[in-house]
Amino acid sequence: MLSACAALLLAPLALASEPILHQNTSAAPIARTLDDCNVIWESPGKYSLDSMPLGNGDVGANVWIDANHPVIRVTGQSGSLRTIGESVTNVLGAPWPNCVFRDNVLYVHGGGVAPNHPAKVVSTKRLSDTILKVEYDQPLEPIARASISADSLTAGKSGPVVDFDRPRTFDQLEFTIDNPGYRRGQTKPFELQVQQADGSWKTVASGQVFGSIYSKRFAPATAQHVRLNVSALVRQFDLLAAGK
Repeated sequence: MLSACAALLLAPLALASEPILHQNTSAAPIARTLDDCNVIWESPGKYSLDSMPLGNGDVGANVWIDANHPVIRVTGQSGSLRTIGESVTNVLGAPWPNCVFRDNVLYVHGGGVAPNHPAKVVSTKRLSDTILKVEYDQPLEPIARASISADSLTAGKSGPVVDFDRPRTFDQLEFTIDNPGYRRGQTKPFELQVQQADGSWKTVASGQVFGSIYSKRFAPATAQHVRLNVSALVRQFDLLAAGK
């Protein structure tokens, strides 16, 4: 492959003393030689050294795989060569302000600080002026779910249906769904419904889920039987008492 590239680069030098009519005007051999020079990734790069460069003339980026998840590091913008930041996919929403997480790594946005919880901090890294990356010694999802469920009337139950022993009043919904095929910008609609005295169902909250974890406040509702309509497996379903 290198010899083909070298031959292409040296060809103008060899032809410099020859009449222009002697040059090969056939485009096909040149196109095949250019194809030989294309860099093709047949497997994902695992480190920044074997990352794939991307760019559009304004923004440049290197892309590689970190622990089976894509990492995009922006390396330049509008002529600047400084590192701007890092974008990590497949993160989940967190119950802590301005935070998302993936496995045992928490990303704090907006220049904030890491929240206090039982996990031990292994390392911290400032990715940019507004994003802090914190690595812990254990997965964060169980801690996030426990934090959400601390004041829950349903104690983090799974499944889309709640049957209380008596009517309860609540004004906040938190739930987690399985959404393995999620892509940025895609949503799943949902409705929170309560059963009326006549057996009919009334929608008290609705919206769109981005990713896997959702939280919403709404006007207080009182009901004994509640259901969550969403086209996904519900892993966690919490209703919080009014005023909590």
